[in-house]
Amino acid sequence: MVFTELLEHIDFKEAKTVDEGIAFAKNVLKIGEVDKGFTLDAINFANKGLVEAANANKGKLFMPKKMYYRDMGKDALAGVIKEIQSPHFGSLSINKQYFEHETLDKYINNCLGIGKKETTASAAKAASSATAKAKDDFCFICQVDNNILDMIKRYTKAPESLTIAEKREIVANLEQAITIQSSLLNLSPMTTLKKNMKLFEKNGIQVDLKEFEALSTEKQSEKIKDLFSQLQEKVGGKLLIKIPYLSPTETIHHEMGHLQDFAKNLKELDIKNMSFGDVWSDVKGGKYTVETDFVGNRWGGMTYNGFSELFKKNPKKFQKRYPDLYEFLTNQEFQQSAGKISAYAQTSIGEFIAEVYGKMVRGEKVADDVMVLYKKYNGPMIPYA
Repeated sequence: MVFTELLEHIDFKEAKTVDEGIAFAKNVLKIGEVDKGFTLDAINFANKGLVEAANANKGKLFMPKKMYYRDMGKDALAGVIKEIQSPHFGSLSINKQYFEHETLDKYINNCLGIGKKETTASAAKAASSATAKAKDDFCFICQVDNNILDMIKRYTKAPESLTIAEKREIVANLEQAITIQSSLLNLSPMTTLKKNMKLFEKNGIQVDLKEFEALSTEKQSEKIKDLFSQLQEKVGGKLLIKIPYLSPTETIHHEMGHLQDFAKNLKELDIKNMSFGDVWSDVKGGKYTVETDFVGNRWGGMTYNGFSELFKKNPKKFQKRYPDLYEFLTNQEFQQSAGKISAYAQTSIGEFIAEVYGKMVRGEKVADDVMVLYKKYNGPMIPYA
């Protein structure tokens, strides 16, 4: 990754050819190397997300040194290379599978319940009631953005009529709907209770806030589900939760958050003396060393191999090796603050930072307690925040 001064504001315009898109990435976004295998859709998608991040930072930020287009499995639309000892550290990869109909169709079909046992007609009915597939114990109906709902209805009638870009929009917004449903009940139940206290009281459901606050997050989650079940019985239906539109480029914003976090918080790298330099060149030259435990403490997490197993089997050893990460994972207040952002934000300090950074890039409001935690971990700021 390289600290770059781009134009304070870049006007993004979709390229008409792949070569034009690659030239934009190199000449305007100052990315040194770009794979030639990009499709037009993919290079435009990547460039758009990077422009949004650059504009939010008024052109001053770390940019990926290289941008790859490769098969990354089905887990992520994009990702930065996090292995610090790798010459590719800080490079951005765009996942080919999210630019193919097959992968997107499988995800959408799963969310809408389209399969051997359910007909397309039943999925269309679900789409018209604006629901995403969810567990039975959820007491909410998530209403997605009207444009997304129209796309879902078109998809249930004729999947082939949608472009890859439209299907990617559906995927991003279905994922968000499911995440918000889970967050309300499981990730940040204290916040959910406070927001709905008047609704509970109005319907004759009394809650002792202090008693609720003293419970563990797990117990709070059980309690809030019970409260909403009571409410559902009283009002005779589920609550409608409106889901704001989410652009698929939010994944790029998230990954750029990782890049800025790497640059700001690698203790072994003196960023002030390398403002316009290449971080990797000094690591490669042996000028700086990077301790594995330090890296794991900040950027390891429960979704990474070995971390979850060690945390469960030997928490004392985990705490000794990764003290900050252990505190983040076990502190109820920290976890509920992170849960206001997403489930993924709860899995590690690094993912929490990247998730919050992405919201700031999009100009979304971030709760005060979340920002306190973000600043505790020295999260990278952007000009307006």
